[in-house]
Amino acid sequence: MSLLTPLGLLGLIGLIVLLIIYIIKPNYQNKVISSTFVWNLSLKYRKKKIPINKLRNILLIICQVLIISISAFIIAQPFIPEQEESKSAEKIMIIDVSASMLTSTGGETRIERAVDKALEYAKATLEKEDQKVSVIVASDKPYYLVQEVGSDRAGEVYEALNSLVDPSSEDRKFTYAEPDIAKAISLAEEITAFTPDVEVLLYTDTTYIDKGKVKVVDVSEDTEWNAAVLDVRANLIENWYTFEVDVVTYGIDADLRVFVDISGTNVGGDTVSIETVARCYNGNVTTLVFSTYDEDAAKDNPNIVAPDEIVNIFSYESISVRIDESDSLSYDNIYYLYGGTKPELKVQYYSSRPNNFFSSALMVLRDQLKGRWDVEITEVKKDQTPEVEGFDVYIFEHELPPTLPIDGVVIIMDPNYIPAGMDMKLGAYWMPFAGTWKFAAEDPHPIMQNINPENIEVTLYRGVEDYGDFTPIMSCDGSPVVFVKDEIDAKMVVMNFDIHYSNISMIQEFPLFLYNIFEYFTPATIRDYVFDINDTVELNSRGDELFLVGPETDIDFDSLPAEHTVVAPGVYTATQVLISGEEAVENFYVKLPASESNTELTEDVLTNPFFYEEEDNNDLDLLLYFAIALVALLFIEWWLKSREQL
Repeated sequence: MSLLTPLGLLGLIGLIVLLIIYIIKPNYQNKVISSTFVWNLSLKYRKKKIPINKLRNILLIICQVLIISISAFIIAQPFIPEQEESKSAEKIMIIDVSASMLTSTGGETRIERAVDKALEYAKATLEKEDQKVSVIVASDKPYYLVQEVGSDRAGEVYEALNSLVDPSSEDRKFTYAEPDIAKAISLAEEITAFTPDVEVLLYTDTTYIDKGKVKVVDVSEDTEWNAAVLDVRANLIENWYTFEVDVVTYGIDADLRVFVDISGTNVGGDTVSIETVARCYNGNVTTLVFSTYDEDAAKDNPNIVAPDEIVNIFSYESISVRIDESDSLSYDNIYYLYGGTKPELKVQYYSSRPNNFFSSALMVLRDQLKGRWDVEITEVKKDQTPEVEGFDVYIFEHELPPTLPIDGVVIIMDPNYIPAGMDMKLGAYWMPFAGTWKFAAEDPHPIMQNINPENIEVTLYRGVEDYGDFTPIMSCDGSPVVFVKDEIDAKMVVMNFDIHYSNISMIQEFPLFLYNIFEYFTPATIRDYVFDINDTVELNSRGDELFLVGPETDIDFDSLPAEHTVVAPGVYTATQVLISGEEAVENFYVKLPASESNTELTEDVLTNPFFYEEEDNNDLDLLLYFAIALVALLFIEWWLKSREQL
């Protein structure tokens, strides 16, 4: 028997009230008698009725107890649930294949344990002809492995489950990202919402406090534990670096041996190695600070670790942090950080009539690009000969060398002539009859982003009779004056006006125009040095080709800019061939999600699918039977009471 409203049993408190009434009820009666005879006669009859009175009193008490008890049960709404055993006609097995499921004990991973248990359950289910099995892979993009397969195709289910842990399989079935359990449940709902008697099982290592109707099968082992490097940060303080490292353990408290190697210190210098022990408590992140220059601070703060020999580090090529422990998950035991040394961008500025406007704009540009480039500016005096090789960007103002460079980007302003092979023919100088001319935009171009040409005014410019393969991007009085060429062996910007005859140096368009030129021709290869699983990495190149090599990645990009989604943790290397023919190499690191390092993750609620419910209810309602019994007991209690008066 079950109760629909169990709180109704509070009515049983009435039994206590009944007991109190009987305790405080007087056990004698005052009677007025007329004579001793009547008293003796009454006493005679009373002695004869004593056994019957006791029995009647006992029956009254029993009736009153039953009346109160039945009344309480009526309030609680009793019923007998259908006795027929639930026969789930279909089983849906959801298997978590996230990175934490790679945790292993004795050479067996949690995924392998999950597959073994799912296989055992599938075989027991498909032994019956009227049963069906579906398997959902709960990756970052869940999908059906098999759907509603009966016993006649049981082999397909067994083969599909085994493929999840088959080392010879070409496609990796698991994911290093967080599993989308909610999406997997949503897929299961495609069956549970329309099919009666469906059982859903989730094979996972996550603990759910509220599971709902889903049966959660825990595939973790008590002996498993994990140590992880969650994050590494480089902080530049007073031009010197300190490094913060977050480490953690899950499953046990432990003293972790942490090793830090700082490579390429101070532009190609030696590697600085630091070793320490970090005390970690289960689930609590410990932050270590590695100071390479402040020995006093290291003495005062136990969380600050210093090398044996203090080294002032103002740049580095890479940092590797590793934990030397035999834990159950190895993918997060090492962490790499790059970006301590920015790629060098060499710029040469030459002018036969140098001015401070260009120099100031280049200084501003260097500050704007310092997050991505180490910009080195070389100014060539007018009595010196400019270089035509060895630089990434060449700026020539007024006077051009006999031969233009071919290994970098060339920016020309107010050329005095056109060298052979430049594919442009200069015309006459033009001046307005009065006032100034305003620039106008030509074809849209990325270099013109956020620039309003109408803000630029000139009082003198030089016309162009032929500009060949150049693309005009700004004009003056209908005549093109600013041109761009972007070819494999020629990347150029030509401005046919003198900065002294224009207001461009006094407005924001000038530094912005230079910035756009650098952004277009010398883009950063990558925008960051650390990414998460499934992040989209934007890639670009100063050349026309870029090679990306990393875990499960070997791609040759010939169309740039490009995007690539990283799906595996580790170090990725981007290699490009510059215009000069030299190779430029940059690295970045993809880390495991912090939640996947937590091998003892606990969630509050497991989202359940909608289960189909039949309208027919075969439960036996006992309310009528209890009501009949109550009426009968009330009648008996009344009859016994009436006999007491006789």
